[in-house]
Amino acid sequence: MAHCPDDVITLRLAWQEALRVRGCPPEDVLCGEPVPENLRSHLNSCPWCEDDREDLKALIGHESRGAGHESRLGTRDPRPATCDSGASGQAELGDVVRLAHSLSGWGPKNRFYNPPLVILVEALQEPAGAFRVALVHDFPDLAGPWDVQVAPGVFAEPWNTFACLSSHWDCRVLRVSASVLDEVRRRAQNPSQAFSAEKASALDPRGAFLSAFRRLEMEVAAFFAQRVLQDLMDHYETPVSAALSPFFKDPEAFRTAFGAWLQLDIQADPSLKTILTAPWVEAFLPMAAAPQGKILSVRIVRLQESGPVLEPVTAELTICEATARGVIVGGKVLKNFSEAAEMHAVWLVSGREIWPEEAMLDTPKGYFRLLFPRFPRHSALLQNLYLAVIDR
Repeated sequence: MAHCPDDVITLRLAWQEALRVRGCPPEDVLCGEPVPENLRSHLNSCPWCEDDREDLKALIGHESRGAGHESRLGTRDPRPATCDSGASGQAELGDVVRLAHSLSGWGPKNRFYNPPLVILVEALQEPAGAFRVALVHDFPDLAGPWDVQVAPGVFAEPWNTFACLSSHWDCRVLRVSASVLDEVRRRAQNPSQAFSAEKASALDPRGAFLSAFRRLEMEVAAFFAQRVLQDLMDHYETPVSAALSPFFKDPEAFRTAFGAWLQLDIQADPSLKTILTAPWVEAFLPMAAAPQGKILSVRIVRLQESGPVLEPVTAELTICEATARGVIVGGKVLKNFSEAAEMHAVWLVSGREIWPEEAMLDTPKGYFRLLFPRFPRHSALLQNLYLAVIDR
């Protein structure tokens, strides 16, 4: 069915609105002086913020940017103006909450990631106070297959979830009915259906805007999932990798346990590095493809009663950039894990072993974030980055 020009204009305006709400900085950041490097990069790439900045600076005593995207639930204003004034006590399943402003910040693509709304979908068994949440948007023109309307013009994204703690949000905005929550949960069990339906409408002119919007929403979820990972990891006292200690102390036991999966000679060092870097045995080579483009190879090590079981899987790379703190690598492992799973990595650069200072994994969805100490990024090749997830 053909779309009239007015429909295309409506979709384009909705898409531009979403870009601004999700990725443009709030007033206090936009008008900062002196202009930091992140803001300068954003101003150079954003078609709106340079003019907005000049207009805001010209308005003395300005308190509001008037009608428009700031009045939405997805506001860029850090003040929780849309919070439910009647909310009290702890949030409950079915609550739509705003993530804490402290989680916002600069991220990939020169965007300032503003705290979005999320709906509490389910409580996790551990750690205490952890929830599975789904991103929420209020762009009805961009609502697509598998979205669930939770209020007039407000939609949950059951296909786009991550874990966070109760300390990660500021306030409740609204509470949905039990039937709506059940529908969000049902659709969250099979998120791939959303993308199947999306592909089916790829020839529809609306499909291009929907696909672009969903990529944006996944990038937003990935950013905030990585921001909360360290807090989640701090709640686990005994790492699952501690079960590897006996193998590291006994070379023969190490070769026996891992020799079915990895090529290990008698000189093989019983260590985490060997688990990460030793070649796969021939039977697994076809499945353990080398990194290519934005696809990385990951080793899954499952520690079972009968011994470790290894499996090659892939991960999608979403960020790899040098920062003032070090080199950040992030993405999503395309596999499900228990809540005890851990991410490990080593990068072989110019004959050196570089281990991450931070390694975080959002276990239910597979989002990970690694922070390596600073080194010349141009000297590092992705095919020499070795990743593993150790799980029960």
